[in-house]
Amino acid sequence: MGIPAAETVAPSTSTERNMGLWLACPSWSLGSRAQNFVLTGGDQNTWVNTSSNFANYANSDIVFATSGNDLDGGVTVEIAATDTLCCSLLASSSGDANTRQTLVQGAINYAAQTDTTPSGRYVHGSPADANKMATWYIPNDGMKGYTYQSFTGIYAGQVMPNIRWNCSAVIGNRVFYGNVDTEDENQQTVRERSRVYYTPIYKPDEIDPRHFKDFGKNDGDEIIGLQSLDGRLFVLKERNIYIYNVSAGNEMNWYTERHHRGVGCFKKHLAVPTRYGVVCADERQVSLVTPQEVIELTMPIRATWQALTLDGPSMAYAPKKNELIVLPDADSNDVNFWIYNFDYRSWSQMTLDKNIQKTNLVMGSDMNGLYAENTGKKVKKMNDSGADNTETATIKTKQFDFGAPDVKKRFGRIYITYKTDDEAADVLTVTCYLDGSGSAAKTFSSEFPAKAALTNVGNFINLVGKTLELKFACAGQDFVLDDVIVEYTMMGHTP
Repeated sequence: MGIPAAETVAPSTSTERNMGLWLACPSWSLGSRAQNFVLTGGDQNTWVNTSSNFANYANSDIVFATSGNDLDGGVTVEIAATDTLCCSLLASSSGDANTRQTLVQGAINYAAQTDTTPSGRYVHGSPADANKMATWYIPNDGMKGYTYQSFTGIYAGQVMPNIRWNCSAVIGNRVFYGNVDTEDENQQTVRERSRVYYTPIYKPDEIDPRHFKDFGKNDGDEIIGLQSLDGRLFVLKERNIYIYNVSAGNEMNWYTERHHRGVGCFKKHLAVPTRYGVVCADERQVSLVTPQEVIELTMPIRATWQALTLDGPSMAYAPKKNELIVLPDADSNDVNFWIYNFDYRSWSQMTLDKNIQKTNLVMGSDMNGLYAENTGKKVKKMNDSGADNTETATIKTKQFDFGAPDVKKRFGRIYITYKTDDEAADVLTVTCYLDGSGSAAKTFSSEFPAKAALTNVGNFINLVGKTLELKFACAGQDFVLDDVIVEYTMMGHTP
């Protein structure tokens, strides 16, 4: 006659571990179901009401029996009491449907305790919700659970100071926060410009004020950015870089591996990890930082780099092309991207979304650079698609003294292996400079014609000087400079 409550899962038998009792949640669409009526008899398996208040209840309804009347504190308060009984209706007794109800697995309170004499309790009930489940009873099987203090190391009443941070990095499932604002005992903000806090493993939001490390606290510098690479934390300040080795599991074994002085990071977005080390930049140079050394990447374009305006700058690494992408000024119009190719160790410029403000650079899922532009509100991917570049490529060498800076040389022939295009206009222009002079000593404007394939072409220089500097310029879209050979003879010392 009754309908079993399929949503109800009984506790396991005594020979198994008791995993608790799951019940469907009430939907509280009461309909004509009577509420807050008194039980006149029954036991832990049946409830009785001689006034026929169960008349409109149905099998599988969720019912509660409270020890208090809801007029005392409200139905929510009464049901929430620890001695409230909960169960699901299974079936009514034949010929006695309005007075006696058989219960699913018996009625229990939150501690799995039953009541063999429920008479005098007040009943509340509702149909079961078909889409929700709840745990009414969670057993205590003797296993000791975590407390808040054992789990966090902080007792429940302890007030933890909030922190605000300027930069962060993740290493070994820990989070490191740098350049933080905290509060002292007087609730005044304290800026810790040289401090890095670290969290426990797998707990990125738990910051213990005792877990920190200061880097150059008295150097008058502040932390700009944090980068992680190969189990090391790179602490980037404006004029100092600290490399902190955190590869050991225990923080007692962490140590400062290297301190690079006189080089730093201008903005936190001007730093990125690469396969060679961490690259960062300031107004002086772009640097490749490793635990062993600092390598200046902008040496060939140092004067040009130092003349740039760094306003909202950022950089990203594109592993697919093995390139470093630098955007010097995201807030200004008509600014080129600067591209450093690690394979060729050379810089180039790229113009994308000219006269449009851009966001900081990030690496996309396809290992190319990404940015968003302000006009179309779109995310753009940096790739090789687009129109061919019509700019003239220019390569300028250093001053070569050939190991004898104070000796004059007679420069004879020059041999250049190069490729441009097959268009006649794409000739290679070669300019020679002597002894550091800014004026050209000789210019070859047509002697090195356009070549569709790598070709070795020679010509006479016929110049005398102590040092030689060369500049190559070509408008060819496929310009490649492969090799340069200069023949010279020593002329003896000059008084």
